[in-house]
Amino acid sequence: MRLLLLPLFASTAAAQGVVSATVYSQPNFEGLLRNVIGFGCVNLDDVGFKIESIELRHQTFCYAYGKVNCAGTSVYMSRSVGDLWRYLTTESAHCFDAS
Repeated sequence: MRLLLLPLFASTAAAQGVVSATVYSQPNFEGLLRNVIGFGCVNLDDVGFKIESIELRHQTFCYAYGKVNCAGTSVYMSRSVGDLWRYLTTESAHCFDAS
């Protein structure tokens, strides 16, 4: 039983350091940027800028939320979105590894 748990723990720990997405202060992936590390809910209300676009890592999908703690209205993304600002003022995101 221990042998089965160790690989699962190792892959979960490794996923925490992965850049799952990058958010930008301007449309079309320009301006200031901040990397979103790991998978799960990440609050983005403290990035220091309004999020205008988001670039997703290969084989990642995300939900962007209008409130912190992945609450409120959400937008599903399976690809990078250069004009996210048109759909939602993003305060948090929950990304998933689709590989």
